[in-house]
Amino acid sequence: MSALSLLLLALWPALGWAHDPVETWHEIDSSWLLGKASLILHGQIRTNSRVGNFGYGRFGPMVQVPVRRLTLGGGYFYQESRPALIDWENSHRLFVLADIPIRRGVVSLNTRPSLERFLAPDRAFNRYRQWLRIQREGKRWMPFGYLEGFVYRKGIYAWRPAGGLRYQITPFTQLEFGYFFDWRIRPAGGPRHVLFTTLRFRWRE
Repeated sequence: MSALSLLLLALWPALGWAHDPVETWHEIDSSWLLGKASLILHGQIRTNSRVGNFGYGRFGPMVQVPVRRLTLGGGYFYQESRPALIDWENSHRLFVLADIPIRRGVVSLNTRPSLERFLAPDRAFNRYRQWLRIQREGKRWMPFGYLEGFVYRKGIYAWRPAGGLRYQITPFTQLEFGYFFDWRIRPAGGPRHVLFTTLRFRWRE
């Protein structure tokens, strides 16, 4: 499947929401191998077109450990957000996850269920997250696509079809960029278009 096909696959649900806001999300992950485990420091910032500037940031560590065919992990993020032209709000996110390979080879398929706990000054809630990703392997330029769904106690929270490209800059450095349509319930901000980048560094012991 070509990168263009993956991007079109991600675009199709957005055709009816052409007037929704456009945001950019940028992530950096830096990981170290510590024996069999990996320590990952993660950071993300988002621009918010409705605010006109920087609207969200998070930072925190996570640990992942291979267990047979799975990879189990967990971590913590500190978050700052500005949902409107008001003061910044801080919150905390705790999570556990399992990365499960479904298919390996020239084209890989992975799924990742995770459970998240959000803690804010005026509220706390749990969210279940399910991620399914398909990707071309073994090339310097690798197209990928994924579908991500979110559920909380009241039902569906959001879902995100996405497509993009991964570029292998060096054996230990990767850059991903692409697009997804973030359909989410109105109380959580409503639908939006997102252009994203992810830069990953992997360091030796």
